[in-house]
Amino acid sequence: MRRFTRMLSAVTSGLLLVGVGATAVSAQGAPSLLPPGATVEARLLNNPRQLSLVGESNTLLIAEAGSGGKKCISDPEFGTTCIGNTGAIRSLALDGHSHTVRLATGFLSSASPDGSFAVGSDGVSARHLNQIFIQETFFPPGPIATLPGSRTDGRLLRLDTGHPPFNFANITAFETANDPDHQGFDSDPYAVLSLYKRTIVADAAGNDLLSVDPTGKVSLLTVLPNISDAACAGQPNDNGTTGCDAVPTSLAVGPNGHLYVGQLAGEGGGAGRISEIDLATGAIVKNYTGFTTVTGVAVAPDGTIYASQLFGGDPSAPVPGLVTKIATNGTRTSVKVPFPAGLALDRTGRLYVSVFSGSPAGGLGIPGVDTSGQVWRMRI
Repeated sequence: MRRFTRMLSAVTSGLLLVGVGATAVSAQGAPSLLPPGATVEARLLNNPRQLSLVGESNTLLIAEAGSGGKKCISDPEFGTTCIGNTGAIRSLALDGHSHTVRLATGFLSSASPDGSFAVGSDGVSARHLNQIFIQETFFPPGPIATLPGSRTDGRLLRLDTGHPPFNFANITAFETANDPDHQGFDSDPYAVLSLYKRTIVADAAGNDLLSVDPTGKVSLLTVLPNISDAACAGQPNDNGTTGCDAVPTSLAVGPNGHLYVGQLAGEGGGAGRISEIDLATGAIVKNYTGFTTVTGVAVAPDGTIYASQLFGGDPSAPVPGLVTKIATNGTRTSVKVPFPAGLALDRTGRLYVSVFSGSPAGGLGIPGVDTSGQVWRMRI
């Protein structure tokens, strides 16, 4: 299934889930959505996704996938999607004032007509605020040809202080030329992680992790294998393979220097996972399984792992979503969080979560409940 078609399908299924739960959520009221001890750090965000904590400045970066735009395309099977330049990167100073600042705007974005479940500038990462990496997803050239910034699709962008963002590396072009998973062209660059001498990008549709050197040269770190357990067992896939695509969505480095990669697993029920990977060789060291759809990962200095599961929890619940803590002894503790995505940990162990990650600033239209894109601070 091609990437653009899959995106439309995901938008539709997400909207159906929200619609089913609207009445029940309204009856609960907004306060009940916040877990005990959690606080809302930012609200009125447009589809907040990856979070990146810049420790030296105690600043949280927020990737907003935007809310689409006015140019709409209809498909008889998957409905309507609208495209524009509404993606943005925000910063949030963690000083207790809960005030965000837009650092860059105008990134490509595609969403449903109401602005929900967008894709666009999904990834952000930085070691220092003077150099920020932004990952823009891939859009088919036809729909975006007349939009400003159309040549940024599928690119890793770099934002330097005092300068506009510029194309740093063409991630989708690497997929086009190499097809690392040998399942045909499919690209959706999603998450990014800035390291000391290179930057790692997860291509969700390409099922691979790419390494970008300081000059912008792209190379393959590893291909993530198809997932063949739980609901993915025996499922037919491209090029005669079986199992679900891994669909890497999130990246973090642990105290052991290994890379931790959250995987959606093609939305296969109970097949999502986190893979621990040796950054030197690309080899998988360990898999943490038993998740639904992993969309965020963070690792504490003691090795505790946190995972966000977009559709986790009771499938009959009004609004799905879980954030799960995996202690070093393997014990798991989960908290209900609506449609969670990006995760980040500060130096005191407080966890920041993108919440209602498929919502525009105007929310999902549920009366009496703030369902706008948000960032919550919490502990588990």
